[in-house]
Amino acid sequence: MKFLSTLLLAALLPLSAGAQTYLGYTTLQYERNKGVGFSTSEATHGVAIRLPESKMQLLKGKRITGLRAAFSTRKLSELRIFATHDLTATPVAEAVVSGASTSVVEFDFNQPITIDGQPLFLGYKATLSNAEGGKPCLFDEAADLPTGYVWGYADGAWVDVSNRGLGAPILQFVVEGSADFTDVLVKPVNVQGYCKAGSDISLQGEIFNFGTTPITSLTLQTAVGDAAASQQEVTGLNVAPGAVHTYSLEGINASQPGALDLRLEVPTVNGQTDAEPADNAVTSQVFLYPANVQKRLLLENFTGQTCSNCPSGHESINTAIMGRTDDFVIVAHHAGYAPDLFTMAEDVEYTWLYNLGGSIYAPAVTINRLPYTEGASSVVFGNTTALYVTLPQAIATADARQPYVSVEMENAFNEADGTGTVTVYVHTFVSPSTLPHALNVWLTQDGIVANQANGGTSYVHDHAFRGTLNGSTWGESIELIPGETVTRTIDYTIPASITSSYANNYAFATDPSRMQIVAFVSDASESALECAVHNANAIGVTTNGTTSGISQATGAASAPQFSTTPGRLGMTQGLGTAQVFDAAGRRVGSLTQGASLALPAGVYVVRCGAHTAKWMVK
Repeated sequence: MKFLSTLLLAALLPLSAGAQTYLGYTTLQYERNKGVGFSTSEATHGVAIRLPESKMQLLKGKRITGLRAAFSTRKLSELRIFATHDLTATPVAEAVVSGASTSVVEFDFNQPITIDGQPLFLGYKATLSNAEGGKPCLFDEAADLPTGYVWGYADGAWVDVSNRGLGAPILQFVVEGSADFTDVLVKPVNVQGYCKAGSDISLQGEIFNFGTTPITSLTLQTAVGDAAASQQEVTGLNVAPGAVHTYSLEGINASQPGALDLRLEVPTVNGQTDAEPADNAVTSQVFLYPANVQKRLLLENFTGQTCSNCPSGHESINTAIMGRTDDFVIVAHHAGYAPDLFTMAEDVEYTWLYNLGGSIYAPAVTINRLPYTEGASSVVFGNTTALYVTLPQAIATADARQPYVSVEMENAFNEADGTGTVTVYVHTFVSPSTLPHALNVWLTQDGIVANQANGGTSYVHDHAFRGTLNGSTWGESIELIPGETVTRTIDYTIPASITSSYANNYAFATDPSRMQIVAFVSDASESALECAVHNANAIGVTTNGTTSGISQATGAASAPQFSTTPGRLGMTQGLGTAQVFDAAGRRVGSLTQGASLALPAGVYVVRCGAHTAKWMVK
């Protein structure tokens, strides 16, 4: 585990001055022109910080004399400071004060209060002299505090604003006399929340020094799921009171797939247990998909027989994917330039992906229907020269996305009568988006010899789109539920020839041995910029068997393993899809690695490749 750190020091004013101690959650770093207001219908705004009982116990018996704060404006007709055990109750201390400033200013309560160890809210309400555009409250824009620590006054009510990306308000309370204690607060972490099992996880965050003594060393401890915790000793620090220590942890490893808790804890500070350890740990959830899940990118090529630049475009594609052909599912749409002998009606409909108000062209490409770069106005790009430059960039963009689903297929084809049945299994690890989703199942063909501009009369056309096998042009709607598998079984017939929707109804003979069934899962949106493909796969029509969305492995790791819990059967390890049958021989579901099925009590037969076993569910 590698460790990187920086220090953000806050030394605008000293923590202790004479016989006073200043405490709060803020670094005191702010920009006066970045005021914040929470009210929309009235001129009064406010903020408060909550001090839990565990922190108040550190100061029990001491007196709070007032607050200090800074504001974005001096134009306040009323400024009321307060301390209270309940934001809806009468304050235990308050004062109407004057002298609001854009610099940090100290204000006294009418009477000091003695800390009794109970939770306490400390804050202010400020009424603007001119309500128009008023945002008097200032924040330090550091990492957010835990839920419940920061509150804002909004239109007559107090609301929790701890998670709004504001950091802490520029607000501290004043304690009479000196105090000497060590106390850190671990803020919520920014964690890489979805990745492959066995890969390294990284996280970043801040540790705030709430105490009154500098932090010179600390221990960072991480644990993922039930795995043993790992520790990192960090020394040579000088984190002042009221400052933050910013850390970045890399190389945190988790080998088991599933939704797991990642816990970060600071068990020791300056070589000792923290004086108040209640806020020394945070937990975030990470999801690790199985290590052998295969991701294939859908490359759609818009081309045409009369397009003189398209052969060069085909070469650009071949160059870009050289050595990685198994990572791609390629489909050629004969549209974008002009209809030809291959063009199907669906090909023309797919030019909607250009999203350019009717401006279409060829050669053109889209990878996983993603904008190839930030700010791109289309998911389709092309022209011969541009392909050389843009295609690798678009592939890199698609490569960077994790596979939220796996796509696997089983196929059975009868060459005697040209009929077949394909079953598509879509297993969801994590929902990829809030948009609707669609499953598309297509038919393509390689090795068709026909004319091509700048390619001659014997040009070999590969990956030609031959039609859809399910739903409409845009597939069928499916629901992606984490941990569940969507299964679709499709009966199909390969005709002797397939007729173009254009070009005088010209028909090309089919060759099942050169044909593939393509399946992919995508978002379904009214915007061409929001139709991202999440995973794809393909299987040969004459391939009687399974093509897996799980990469192949050797040795013991390839042997499927299962487990049972009351009412469920799970697949903990294995390649491909396991079919589950009840005692009567009826198929009741399927499993992929990391998934489980809810089943009534009984005996079940599980088949995965050449492996067959019986399992009892209690």
